[in-house]
Order: sequence, then structure tokens, then C-alpha cells
Amino acid sequence: MRAPRWLLAPAAVPVVATMAMDPAGQAPFGPAKWAAVTTVVLVAAAVAARRGVGGVDRRSAGVWLAFLGWTAVSAFGGRDPWYAMVGTPERHAGLLLWLLAFAAFLTGQRIAVAGARAVARGVSVAAVALGLYAAVELLWRAPVVVDGAGNRLGGPFGSAAFLGAACCLLGPVALGVAADPSFARRWRLTGGAGALGTLVALAGSGTRGAWLAALAVGIVVAAARRGAIARRPELVAALVAGAVLVGVAVAVVGPRWGDASSTVGRATPADARLDEWRIGWRALRRDWFLGVGPEGYRTVFPAVVDDAYEQAYGRAVIPDRAHDVALDLGITVGLPGVAAYGALLVLVGRRVWRVLRAGPAALAGMAAGVVAYTGQQVVLFPIAELEPVAWLLAGGLVAAQTRPIDGARRARAAAPALAALAAVAAVVGLLDVAADRALARSFDALGPGRRGTAVAAARLATRLRPDQVRYRVAAANALMARPSDRTGALAQLDAAEQWSPNEPALPVARARVLGTVTAWQDAIAVDPRRADSWIELGEAAARNGQLDLAEGAWRRATELAPVDPVPWLDLTRLHLDRAQWYDAADALASAEALAPGDPRAAALRGEMVRAGHPPP
Repeated sequence: MRAPRWLLAPAAVPVVATMAMDPAGQAPFGPAKWAAVTTVVLVAAAVAARRGVGGVDRRSAGVWLAFLGWTAVSAFGGRDPWYAMVGTPERHAGLLLWLLAFAAFLTGQRIAVAGARAVARGVSVAAVALGLYAAVELLWRAPVVVDGAGNRLGGPFGSAAFLGAACCLLGPVALGVAADPSFARRWRLTGGAGALGTLVALAGSGTRGAWLAALAVGIVVAAARRGAIARRPELVAALVAGAVLVGVAVAVVGPRWGDASSTVGRATPADARLDEWRIGWRALRRDWFLGVGPEGYRTVFPAVVDDAYEQAYGRAVIPDRAHDVALDLGITVGLPGVAAYGALLVLVGRRVWRVLRAGPAALAGMAAGVVAYTGQQVVLFPIAELEPVAWLLAGGLVAAQTRPIDGARRARAAAPALAALAAVAAVVGLLDVAADRALARSFDALGPGRRGTAVAAARLATRLRPDQVRYRVAAANALMARPSDRTGALAQLDAAEQWSPNEPALPVARARVLGTVTAWQDAIAVDPRRADSWIELGEAAARNGQLDLAEGAWRRATELAPVDPVPWLDLTRLHLDRAQWYDAADALASAEALAPGDPRAAALRGEMVRAGHPPP
């Protein structure tokens, strides 16, 4: 029997969450994917509310509402209320994400088991598409190239970690469809192809947490369903085929193992994760009850980071996640929020476990996917693009194991409001995509002769999405190229501060525009362990004739950035200007030890030789 056409909307959610992207954008997998996910989830919720046959489980809905209520309190009382509600443009993990996940959870219950099977077919299609993308990336190059992605596969997410999480979620569902005799042959073949594709992508991602989660869930499923496997020869054959697939994946793991086990900054991946948890724990201790609000970790990170972390990893970006779901939630919504979320996982997890043990193969695959995705969050965090998919699947599993209350009348009454929200999400999402494209044009136009184009494109991005700090900072950077435009640059930063008063990137951006000693001292007051700020302070002080301040700033920079030769080169220049030959020789030796053959170091050495004081 064909599934009703209205089930295409919920079935499209995993496909859109996996494959939506905008190659023309500055962040190809950011605004476009989020716009598509929010719109399609709300459309699916509206359709399910109007046409669905299932009800709502009261107990799980009540715990959900408790979690959402506390998250709202944390958001409004946090350090960054606007982004706490809507999410940052990089993570989208504000209160809005959890409302969307709740809508997906209710949708999964409204569409009931028949709808869950339709969603499983959608997951199989998404898994095939993901596998094809990963294969192209592995054998040729990424169809959409992302700067700084490294050699690990990023798939249609542009991130190895996100790809690993997606494989944990989608792969078991596709495998369950392949093993379920109630599905048509074409769908079982689709599921098998999707399972193979996600397995290869998982191996190529080099994501250790996802590997361990997938392995652990595989062992649990085999143990929980060992009786059913023994009674069905085709499942034994499937296990043999699975072993072959693992062999194929191992062939991919070989060249990727070095990437997965390589150092992060000056530490191993395991040490890096432990250091992230150590700093996260310090943040949790500061605001353990209410939290800093969703998306607020980045605003408190500069106050809790220590010298050791800065020395090991530097600060190319300000960390915004604690890389552990419990710790991340504890920092953002406090321990009461963690307790509510944990109660929700326990309540829903009991139903998921029953399906995993005794449900049909497709539903068991859905359960395994939800468990694996949740398990890998022990070393990651909730992912905005995938969280609604996981909760959509969880809702279907709850519907399969409970006798929900009949809320058809109230659900149908909510359908128009959900449809209106879907329209709003589509409009806002399109504006964000257009702004992201404008930002890409601005970056492409930076350089001699095209500055006007860069400024105009950046300003267009700020008009389309005036609340996005990154667009304001980009406009300020484009404007600051000429001193006459610095007033406009500062105006952009002032406008950004109205939306996000505690954004730690703004004092640095302001100091770059002003270039004064005071501005850099203000930036350091907000983030005292950012090594680059100390280097910039030293340069500003040297220009202003405050040489003692410059020397102190550069020496502090050498402590925070022990592998960076720049502060040592700056100190060499300072000592040469002061005719402090021995100090200059010592500083130059330190710089050359860090960067042999550096042309600036060679020039300074030549200057010392010409002055009659050759360094040893």
C-alpha cells in the first residue's frame, strides 16, 4: 500500500537536513541548511497536526515542557538574550532549536507507525545521498570546498564531526530498512546502499567519538536481538555482509587514521578533549544554577580559560561548545536544565529500548540510530541540523510503544499557526541565505581596486540580517581599510553590540579599527589570555613611543604563545632600537629556533652584523 502523500513532508526532513547547502554562500552548510531544516520541520508539523492520526504522550510532553520552560528562563536571564533565543549563525543552538526539536517529537507521534516507516524511507534516501557525496569527496575532492576542513571527510556538512554524527543517526536506520522484509525490494536495496555509504563516510570522517558510539550500539543490538538473529538465516547473512562492509570501511580508515589521531595544537586529541572539559567545568562552577543561557559559553570562555589552554591551542576562534552534551547543557541552562533533559532521555529511552529489543527491523534501526546519535554526544554536543531528525525518529518510536492521549482536535487547531511559522521561517531563512551570499561577494572583492564592491556587499548583508554580528564585523573590516571610513566601521560595531553586548569578538574588532593602546587594553580586559591581543598592544605601544609597555606586552605574548616567533621578532626589533645587543641576540635566537629561515629574522640578523654586533 502506498503511503499517503502528506507523509512526504516528514519523510523529507532527514533528506533536507542532510543535503541542503548553498555553494555560493560564505558558509555553504550554515544558513541554507538551517533555513531548509526549520522550514521543512514546521511544514511537517503543520501537515501532521492537520492530517495525523496519532496522539501525544502526556508524560514525555510534560517533561519536554519543563525543559523548555527552564531553557527559556536561562535564555532571558543569560548573558546574550537575543542569541540565546534564536541561536548564533554558526551553531543555531538557541531556544528556537529546542522548540523545533519538540515540534519534531510531537510530529513523530502524530504520524504514528505508518509515518515512522515513511520517515525511515526518507532516511534511507538521505543515507544514499550522503554516501555518494562522501564517495566523490574521497575519490576526487569535496563538491563544496570549505576552508580549513583538513583531510578528513566532511561530507554534506563540511565538518568531520558533524558527518560522523550524521552517520551514527542515519546508518542504522538505513540498515534496518534493508533488513526489514515488510519493505518493498527497491527500498531494501536503497537501505543497503545507504548503510554502505554511511559506513564508508563514518570511517573516512576520522571521528573517534562516532566510531565508538557506532561500535557500542552495534554490540548492544546484536546482544539484544541475538534470539531473533539466530532464528532468521537472512539476518545471519546480513551480518556476514556487514562484516564485509566493515572490511571495506577499514580500507578507508587506514589513510584517515593519521588525521584522526593527529595532534590538536600542541596536544593529542584525547588531551584536547580533556582540556576542553576542564575549562568547561570551570565555567559550570561559575553559573551552575541558571547557566549562562543557550549559546552563552563563548561569552564566558575568556573569563575561565587559563594560560595552559592558550599555550596549547591558541585562539584562532573563541570556543563556543564544551564538547560533552551534559557539560554543554550545564554551562548554558544550569544543572536544573540538565536534570530535566536527563529525565527526558530516560523516559524516552525506555520506549526506545523496548523497540530496539523486540520491534520490527526498521523501527529497531531507528532506535539504534537515535541511541548511537545520543551516545556520540558524550564527546560532542547537540547539532542543530540533526537534532530535529533525531527527535522526529524518537517521536515515532514513542508512538509505537505507548497509548497516547487523543489530541486530534487541539492538533488540528494548531495547524494554521504552524503553517504561518513555516512561512516566516522560509522568509527569514531566505534573507539569511542572501546575506551569506553577499558576505561571500564581499570577501571575494577584498583587495586593491575592488574595495567599494566589498563594502557595498558587506553593507547589504547587514541590511538583510541586521542582527547577525558576523555581518557587522565583516562590514567594519571592509570599511577600516581607509581612515576616512573608520567612523562607519565603528558604527557597524556599535550596532552589533546592541544585539550582542557580551560578544567577545567585538572588543578585538574595535581595537583593530582604532589601533590605539587604550583600545587594545580594553580588549585585553575582556579576554586577558588572548596572545594576539598582547602582540597588537605591543605594536600600538611601540608606535606611541611607550617602549616599556610594548616590551611587557610582547613578553606576555611569548608566555601565552610559546610557538609563535612574532613576539620574539618584535622584541628583537625593540632591543635593536635601544642598542641592547645581548638582549636582541637572545630574542633573535628564540625566534630563529621557532621559525628557522624566517625572512624577518634574517633581516634582523643582517642588521646586527652591519652594526658590528653579530649574534652568536
